[in-house]
Amino acid sequence: EGVFEVTVFPDAYRRFAASVRGPGPYVVTGKVEDHLGAISVTAVRIDLPGAARQAPAPEMAPEA
Repeated sequence: EGVFEVTVFPDAYRRFAASVRGPGPYVVTGKVEDHLGAISVTAVRIDLPGAARQAPAPEMAPEA
């Protein structure tokens, strides 16, 4: 919980563009990544708070 940077790649943005056009806040499901001490979240699902979840977020593949 808190304020953090989220990377939304084009495929995720296309799926959730209607939800992310407003000022937020958003509930983001994704993968936490550490790149040389810079922590970010790569989004796989974006919801508005209290929105009914219609389908679970896709499973994240383990890193090789």
